[in-house]
Amino acid sequence: MLRYGLYTRKSDDDKSVTEKSIGEQRQELEKVVARDGLRLLVTWEESKSAKIPNRRVDYKEMIKMIERGRLDGILCWHINRLVRNMEEGGKLVQMLVEGKIKEIRTPHAIYRPGDNILPIVIEAASATQYSLDLTNTVNRSMEGNFRNGGCNYKVPHGYRNERDPMNLKKGIVVKDGERFVLIRKAWELMLTGSYTVAQVTDLLNNVWLFRSKPTKKKFGKPLTYSAAHKMFQNPFYAGYVRYKGEIAKGNHEPMVTVEEFNQVQKYFTGNTYQKASEIGEPMAYTGLMRCAYCGHQVTAERKVIRSHGKVWENYHCSDTRRECTKQGMGKDKVEEQIVKALEEITIDPELCQAALENIVRDLDSQSGQVQTLYSQQNKTLEEIEVKLNNLADMWISGLMTDTDLYKQKEEQLKREKNRSILNVDKCRQELETMRANAMAAANYVIFARDTFMVSGPERKREIAHALGIEYKFYGREKRITVDPHPLLVEIVKFARKMEENSEPFAPAEIGYGKEKTGTFVPALSSGGPYRDRTGHLLGANEVLYQMS
Repeated sequence: MLRYGLYTRKSDDDKSVTEKSIGEQRQELEKVVARDGLRLLVTWEESKSAKIPNRRVDYKEMIKMIERGRLDGILCWHINRLVRNMEEGGKLVQMLVEGKIKEIRTPHAIYRPGDNILPIVIEAASATQYSLDLTNTVNRSMEGNFRNGGCNYKVPHGYRNERDPMNLKKGIVVKDGERFVLIRKAWELMLTGSYTVAQVTDLLNNVWLFRSKPTKKKFGKPLTYSAAHKMFQNPFYAGYVRYKGEIAKGNHEPMVTVEEFNQVQKYFTGNTYQKASEIGEPMAYTGLMRCAYCGHQVTAERKVIRSHGKVWENYHCSDTRRECTKQGMGKDKVEEQIVKALEEITIDPELCQAALENIVRDLDSQSGQVQTLYSQQNKTLEEIEVKLNNLADMWISGLMTDTDLYKQKEEQLKREKNRSILNVDKCRQELETMRANAMAAANYVIFARDTFMVSGPERKREIAHALGIEYKFYGREKRITVDPHPLLVEIVKFARKMEENSEPFAPAEIGYGKEKTGTFVPALSSGGPYRDRTGHLLGANEVLYQMS
């Protein structure tokens, strides 16, 4: 008899009333346990977002129990309760394919190792797509706030983030009392031209006893030299806010004038190079890679060589303690190695089209299941209508005279009716999203490499993020290793198997009656299916045209 673990989750940043609470999830799943006579060993209740991999403690504990053979199956409300990102989704699907997970059971579906892998893969991708769409909504809001002079991030020393007393949903920036005065004195010393950053920092910490604002978990700390360098180059103090490489006039009170700010910047200008943090396009690959030696993020710097005016962009480890190598690679070298990784997953359009037809055919088969569910829900709706009519008859005939009880029963039946209607619509919408994700995945494996070659920094960044789970940066060896998404690996295996067997293309037979492997790949992190400005879903050729 299989041993199950029951997993419930609600995002800590999820305020949506449409999501079932942890208590409701548990109640529904306990009904499944009683109905099917399942052996339940352990229950987890977790309130944390699954958008970022490896953050959930209870989820990692559950996976470890399965890997150690202490659990056989998972019981959850929906696949999106388990995964919201492609890294954990790929691992979950792979464990199911390998038989480490004997069964994943929800109130509406059962997934086993021998079954078709596509439904669970597409549901995991759809869950990821939901998180991406939510991120895009938040980004639009932040973009609007930035255009209006608002600050979308934690303000630097000398200021505080507060809530507008007239509108608690809106954030404002205010001066931080004594710290504002001390930081202003530090700027005045830099304006004299007689002090170095190190000297000003020592005075600030040791003579004026500056300490950063304490938090619930940390005490206030002295200002570090590296933080002081960033502080004196931050245009926020001159009254500007920054967002995605752009700056705009902010609503907060400036600490220094623009002239004073520019005067201090001369201190950071050397004889050979000009600082170029605001020059040209945003740097595409910061935050993408980690140093293979120490695990720190890889950062970048851009300088203009005065002798010929060319921009030099270099990527290196961000270790501030100087314990790791600062040797790095230029932008051209980084992109050269990303292109090589993209070439490894690029698939012939005919092969990709065959895989896509296989996916669509499987989704069409699922539409029959939706129709069955629709019939069941219609029957349920009819039963609810009968109950409502009977309730009304009892009230009219005088068999029920308690007004509060009547209203309570009526509201309960109406909620059940609305829930049944929404369940059908939800299933149909999920199938549409799955089809859109499948199309976007096919576009990616066909066009990613060529599109990368002709795109700007933002698009290149999106394509690179969609490619790999992890990028390791070897500064000394001047190379990068990419750990591609597991589902990308699966579709490449599928294509190579067809090439090795030299089989003619017969899309109607692919995936049926043969050894099957996963053929779905993650959609681009920029938002899944491509659409034009009118919202029209673009086909493969249209995508190539739009992206080029």
